[in-house]
Amino acid sequence: MIDSYWDLYVAYIAKCVKENQERDIDSHHYEMEWNHFLPQCIFGNQPIGQYLLLKQHAIATALQSLAFNKCIVCPWHKKYLPKPLQDLVHKFYVEAGQKTGRENARLLRGICDPATHLLPHVVEAKRQNGIKISKKFIEQSLGIFDPEFKEKIHEARVKSGNKAVIEKTGIHDPENREIVLAASGYALENKKGIFDPANKEKVIQGSKTSGRQAVINKKGIFSPDYKEKHSEVGKATMSQKWQSTVDGFISNAPRVARHNKKNGWDPNARIRIS
Repeated sequence: MIDSYWDLYVAYIAKCVKENQERDIDSHHYEMEWNHFLPQCIFGNQPIGQYLLLKQHAIATALQSLAFNKCIVCPWHKKYLPKPLQDLVHKFYVEAGQKTGRENARLLRGICDPATHLLPHVVEAKRQNGIKISKKFIEQSLGIFDPEFKEKIHEARVKSGNKAVIEKTGIHDPENREIVLAASGYALENKKGIFDPANKEKVIQGSKTSGRQAVINKKGIFSPDYKEKHSEVGKATMSQKWQSTVDGFISNAPRVARHNKKNGWDPNARIRIS
């Protein structure tokens, strides 16, 4: 009666030992690995065990991992495991990888060693890994390529943007205005980002895609209530009174800005008075 992974493991070991004896398989003539019946990483170097063929050893170790809920499998085992068993022990490989990653980060070794970051083979390995992961995400519609995620991220960006406008944070913070203008000027002058001629077609296609999505989803200016909201915002803005800090001219914000500019002054040299 098999009621647990441990029972399955014991039964599997018995089956392997019997088959190997019947087929006269031994470690002197076949590529085999010693299997600690009780995992060495948990119980130490116990003398109880048996030689198993590589595939048998991989499957037995995977069953040990499931029985003790601990990562006992090794990377080389994976190619010998049947797909259903691979899926069951996948979490252990992930945990082992994360543990190794944290240890490498702590000790600054491997890819976490600053001295290796710019080595050609390291850069190429990272690039190839990024391409591999991206293809998987695109093919399986995972992460940012998941249609549901796209909608959520769009809503989050809109919400975050509106909050930044209201609270005057980030690029909407008056204190950051010079930085934003400088960055935009640098990009324009040096033809970077959206100002790079090589990106012109991408920018155009991106704008068209965004426009089509806005029409389909009735977002932005295509939203049914956009005109009403826009009209209310416009009326509220135009009803505000602003004053030029240069000569005291009073009107709404756009007119005061134009007045200052016409006279050769800073268009932003104005304050709201009502």
